[in-house]
Amino acid sequence: MVLRINGMASGLDIDSIVKQLMTAAKVPADKLKQQKQTVEWQRDIYKDINKKLLDFRNNKVFNFKSEKTLAAKQVAISGDNQVFTATARADAPIGTTSIKVMSLATSAKMTGGDIRVAPVAPDTTVFDPASKLSDQTAKLDPSLIVGTGTGVGTDYSFKINGTQIDVDTSVDSLNDVISRINKTTNVNAFYDSFTGQISLTTKATGKTADIKITDDTNNFAGSILKLNGLVNTPAENAKLEINGISTERESNSFSINGMDIVLKQKSVFTGVAGQEADPTKYVATSIGVSTDTSKIVDSIKTFINDYNDVLKTLQDKVGEKRYRDFLPLTDDQRKDMKEDEITQWETKAKSGLLYNDSIFSSAIASLRSVTSAVVNTGNSDYRTLSSIGIGSINYAEHGKLYVTDEDKLKKAIETDPDAVLALFSATGNGDADETDVGIVQRMYSNLKVTLDIIASKSGTSIFSDSAVLKSDSMMGKQLTQISNQIDTWNSRLIDMENNYYKRFTAMEQAISRMNSQSQNLANTFSGN
Repeated sequence: MVLRINGMASGLDIDSIVKQLMTAAKVPADKLKQQKQTVEWQRDIYKDINKKLLDFRNNKVFNFKSEKTLAAKQVAISGDNQVFTATARADAPIGTTSIKVMSLATSAKMTGGDIRVAPVAPDTTVFDPASKLSDQTAKLDPSLIVGTGTGVGTDYSFKINGTQIDVDTSVDSLNDVISRINKTTNVNAFYDSFTGQISLTTKATGKTADIKITDDTNNFAGSILKLNGLVNTPAENAKLEINGISTERESNSFSINGMDIVLKQKSVFTGVAGQEADPTKYVATSIGVSTDTSKIVDSIKTFINDYNDVLKTLQDKVGEKRYRDFLPLTDDQRKDMKEDEITQWETKAKSGLLYNDSIFSSAIASLRSVTSAVVNTGNSDYRTLSSIGIGSINYAEHGKLYVTDEDKLKKAIETDPDAVLALFSATGNGDADETDVGIVQRMYSNLKVTLDIIASKSGTSIFSDSAVLKSDSMMGKQLTQISNQIDTWNSRLIDMENNYYKRFTAMEQAISRMNSQSQNLANTFSGN
């Protein structure tokens, strides 16, 4: 620590003088700090653009190029639309399917007897399914063993379709047992307080669905719950006719030809008793599958808006005005400014930091080039965006896309939906010639290249918009280097300031000694 004497002998304002001397000396360090701030701002811009491009590529482009978007189908049900519901996936073939439903798939059911002591049934006030079983032994037929209260199933246990249910009567109520069955097994249990009966129903339907009660310790299921292990109502398959073929399904929900069907009720029966199994005695309901032109057009319009938004963001950045006289503020400059003045200054200081940036300029060129590409779709009438009514209107808008002719677009979708799908999403045959690769598929690949370059330069991630930036990127290394230079300068400035104070202190001490000597001489000559 350097001893600092502030002008006691010389009368000089040493601190003020040193501060002025240091102001000039700090200029190189301030320039380094401004340079660091500029690089950090540039990196933040890259991070923001990276986030936007990631969202555009990984969500909007990826979803748009999928078959379910560009090959959307719709269904029209003719006949009794209460018989079933139907939805069509993208892979559903265009055409008509006829369905007759003779019977629905059903679950297996097991119903027990009244679990209560006679003759109270059907009095619902005697047995409480929400109370502990141990408190109601006299109300059950027969009475049960009172548990130990350990809650680990020390009293009873039984299995339903192989899943064990444990019961501790000192802890569990009937509702607890039923809830345990519903949560852990493949059946649903229900207690009817009016009749005192318990019913089990399989969650699945179809002939393979069954209910088996085994390992019934102390006969809890059979004696207390009155479930004798016999299925009262066996499960049945749904019986139907599809395009003239008599068939069955284990579930009322199934898929055929890219359509998801959910059976709701039987078809209208026109026969007489005894003819229920004859498909000819039922009225058919038809499903017509067609291209969902309106939905596809809406998806295309949404994608065009997303594309235009990204394109404009990039163009705004590369064309943003640069204010070269507005550099990042130094600490001393900030002290003399108000908060709103700092905000206004920094807004201009940040403007145009990536003016004519080569990465963004290349990305813009790539996007515009792709949208004007020719794709071998298999149909010579639909090989470009302009051939289906999509293009630019004004050259001054620098590649902004519009649906210029919606009727033309709809006609292309309805005439050859596969060609429209290929125009956007074809993956090609894998060779270097990309003439058979769809426009959006190319865009997806090209954006990956852009994201890789941004990541290499700024340290962003090509997989997520993480706020953590990698230090081994070009800009990360640049910031590390600048930070080291700043540290070196700060150390040098401390030494320089200490040296100034050391010199001024020496001067003050010398002046003090001279003053002391002068005083002594004066005293000697004055005879004092």
